[in-house]
Amino acid sequence: MRSRSVPEAIVNCRQLWIPVRGTLGLVLTAKQRGKITAARPILENLRSLGNVSL
Repeated sequence: MRSRSVPEAIVNCRQLWIPVRGTLGLVLTAKQRGKITAARPILENLRSLGNVSL
């Protein structure tokens, strides 16, 4: 399970105004940009692997 504290890399990105996205954000961005045809199968596959919480 993930730590509740914010990793230093994320803090640094936020200070530099660099967007931080998680797995869900990347999949949805790919869908919006037409890089993938459907997000649901990818998200369902990730969830079935058990190591990703959405």
